[in-house]
Amino acid sequence: MFYLFELAVRAYIAALKWALRSVAAIFLGIRDSILWTYQSVRENPLRLIGLLAVLVPIAILVKVGRREWFLNWPVMFFVALALYGALKSPFAGAPSFLRKIVKLGIASCLILGWSILLRWEPLVAGLGLTQRDTFWPWLIGNVCFAAAIVWIVFQETIISLTGRPSQVPVPRQSSSRKVRFADVGGMEQAKQQIRELVESRLHSGKYRKDGVIRNGMLLHGPQGSGKTFLAEVTAGEFGLRFYYVS
Repeated sequence: MFYLFELAVRAYIAALKWALRSVAAIFLGIRDSILWTYQSVRENPLRLIGLLAVLVPIAILVKVGRREWFLNWPVMFFVALALYGALKSPFAGAPSFLRKIVKLGIASCLILGWSILLRWEPLVAGLGLTQRDTFWPWLIGNVCFAAAIVWIVFQETIISLTGRPSQVPVPRQSSSRKVRFADVGGMEQAKQQIRELVESRLHSGKYRKDGVIRNGMLLHGPQGSGKTFLAEVTAGEFGLRFYYVS
């Protein structure tokens, strides 16, 4: 009896610790997302103007329009595709919390669109399907949706349980925007090669006419020789974001 009581207490403490860590992670994620949004808008105010130019008309249409205009499978699939595109470009350097929110939106739009499609009368009538015929596709879709939610929310935990280190690139807080090539002594050949490479990518049209196309560079050397620092300095030199993969 005492053993069961001790087991229950340990389980309660473990659940409480997990809940506290989750709440703390949510607040930290919100903070990081706000800071990232502020920094992005500060660097490029046109992003905010473009975002408002798209979201404000959509919000007005949602407010005054009919439900059927938006709750249909083509719109749901289009929104999922748009969110995926945003995840690859504007939100590529966003904090993990904000990227998870976007991924949850993609999964929700896909499952909602799939459920609506299975009840779409032209499809059901055209193929002669019954409610029983659409049950298994609906169930498989919901199982995939649940698995996607678990993977999105607990991705780091699942990866840590498998014993494999996470390979998700994340923005690294550093002084890369302050330190430039001029502040680094030595390594002149490496700095010159990196400068030529980055300039060829930033101004590809200028270099392509000369047949110069370079897609990357590998920095190699023993630990502590300055490879990561040189990469950070490169980001600072050209005003680019630096992503660190641990």
